[in-house]
Amino acid sequence: MTRGHEASRRAEFTKYLEAKMSKQSATVSFSGVTALLAALALFAAIPAAAKNTDHVVIHASEVFPPNPDPTVADGTLRFTATGGIFGEGISGTGVTTGSCLPTANPNLFECAGSDVYTTRKGTLSLNYTALSSAITGNTEGTWWITGGTRSYTGAEGRGTFRDVGTVLPDGTFLGDDTLIGHIKRHHGRD
Repeated sequence: MTRGHEASRRAEFTKYLEAKMSKQSATVSFSGVTALLAALALFAAIPAAAKNTDHVVIHASEVFPPNPDPTVADGTLRFTATGGIFGEGISGTGVTTGSCLPTANPNLFECAGSDVYTTRKGTLSLNYTALSSAITGNTEGTWWITGGTRSYTGAEGRGTFRDVGTVLPDGTFLGDDTLIGHIKRHHGRD
């Protein structure tokens, strides 16, 4: 893929997410309904994972301690993953690092970063880009695999994610992530 084509796809994706986020900001009072719909979407995705051997669903709970610089986000996470290289299901811990910068829309931030997921079978690393709403704290974007160890060596894949965020009174940010996509492993062992 050429850089120009990649930049064009990124611009289209950014416009898509901006439109989606601006609709969300008008319906902030329906966040409970949004969370319910996200849970139903996750539930509906699980049977699909059983049919497609590389389809995965990862659910992560993130904690970002208070940070005086709102453009930097370094946190920890706990997760469960099903389907594809994760089989019937596995859980683990990880770290997430990222940064968010303002966009032309004062209610949106463009974010990028990386996550490292660790299970008893190995480590899986991924990068992500996303748009985050300053109004709702919700984030939507794409992720792709950048590497793996042990059972996850040779893993390749990508997908989308949604993070429902909550800010606690002390400034701690809690993220409730759902990642859906496809991961194939070309090397490694179970």
